[in-house]
Amino acid sequence: MTLLGPDDPPPFELVNPDGKACALLVADHAGRAFPKSLGTLGLGPEALANICGFSPKIFAENTVLIGVRDIDATEKENIKRAGLTEVYTMRDIDERGMRTVMEEALRAAGRGTAGYHVSLDMDWIDPEDAPGVGTPVRGGATYREAHLAMEIIADHGRMLSLEVVEVNPVIDEHNRTADLAVELISSAFGKKIL
Repeated sequence: MTLLGPDDPPPFELVNPDGKACALLVADHAGRAFPKSLGTLGLGPEALANICGFSPKIFAENTVLIGVRDIDATEKENIKRAGLTEVYTMRDIDERGMRTVMEEALRAAGRGTAGYHVSLDMDWIDPEDAPGVGTPVRGGATYREAHLAMEIIADHGRMLSLEVVEVNPVIDEHNRTADLAVELISSAFGKKIL
């Protein structure tokens, strides 16, 4: 299942109700990692616990944030309160490299799970490469880093679902962001250079 949306839709009802899954969130901020009751946008571990009346499917220990760089004080507090321990900032990627960060993130997300739900927020990518997003913040992932992250996800072969959000065609420049989103979806599903 792949979703492509303009903003942050709640896709987690797609998680398999018969097996524990995880959420792998690739975003510039942590708003999507928490329920609206905590004061930020999106759904998180607590809200995801009772999807469609089923027992917990997504747990904090299997929820990973990758590439965050624009975290406000409320989001920082919510990360601590929700018990999210696997949070990789852009500094982690800069210092340690995308491969190392992704391998660690996928190990954590996959520990005892049926697979991954990947939420790719296009504003995680630097606005130089993805200008058509709702929250452009300098210092994001490069074109190549974004592809590498998706290629590593494909290599692991455990992605159950993928959503791509924050593609805004109204402010995009010649469809650059939308075209990149399609390329990244292809990489996540295993498109190879050779």
